[in-house]
Amino acid sequence: MGMSRFSYYFSWFIRYFAVNLVISLLIAIYLSSVFDYMPFFVLFVINISFSMAMIAQLFFIQVFTTRAKIGIYVASIFFAVQYVFSLLVA
Repeated sequence: MGMSRFSYYFSWFIRYFAVNLVISLLIAIYLSSVFDYMPFFVLFVINISFSMAMIAQLFFIQVFTTRAKIGIYVASIFFAVQYVFSLLVA
């Protein structure tokens, strides 16, 4: 498409950041009403940090694949394995 790699990945990062920002705000608003003694800012920072870590991880996995479908499959399996591992350890 004539774009540099930086422009391509940065545009996707901005897109996902904007979506995750809205979702994290909504989750933090909801959870601050559930958890009375937890500040809104703490809940928001935890949610947005997790979202940014997931975006960075997906970009990292995508670098090693040449096809989009394979990258999605690998990233999904990797995420599922991490999720199950975190449930077993915690």
